[in-house]
Amino acid sequence: MMGFKYTVALMDTASENGMDDVVKTLHYRITMTDVDAPEGTLIPFRFGTVDLESPDSGSFIDFSNISEATAEAWLKSKLNCEYLEVSLTQELEANKVVASNPVPQTTSKMPSW
Repeated sequence: MMGFKYTVALMDTASENGMDDVVKTLHYRITMTDVDAPEGTLIPFRFGTVDLESPDSGSFIDFSNISEATAEAWLKSKLNCEYLEVSLTQELEANKVVASNPVPQTTSKMPSW
């Protein structure tokens, strides 16, 4: 069954309010998994960044203790996941149509005159 993988690839940090390595920005990508599509179908994906609010000292997690699950939860809390997943699915369906009906490749040639 098709799914979606949310990956935090990079985190920008800063020092603030006496805390070091406060995560300020998440760089992410969303990929589709277990896709059933004809050969040659372009599988859509998304990438981008989201900014996070500054934590207070009570909710601060040291950078070395941030788990993949925690980063993913922060990411998903900032995205409209339903909209993104519907958008990716619609793009995949359009790409399947293109892959199933290839257009013959043409070559442009200049005359010698």
